[in-house]
Amino acid sequence: MCQQIDTARFLMRPMGMGDLDCLVILANDLRVSAHILRMPYPYHQEDDQEWLS
Repeated sequence: MCQQIDTARFLMRPMGMGDLDCLVILANDLRVSAHILRMPYPYHQEDDQEWLS
């Protein structure tokens, strides 16, 4: 099974602990979190660590 999709304009891969800081920043943007039903707001690093584990 492919773990990564990579094209000239797009890269999709599984998330990891290295993505923690960026995910917390994006999740605390109402323009992002308003469209995700099960995302807590405000979003904290503890939420992310539990989800990525």
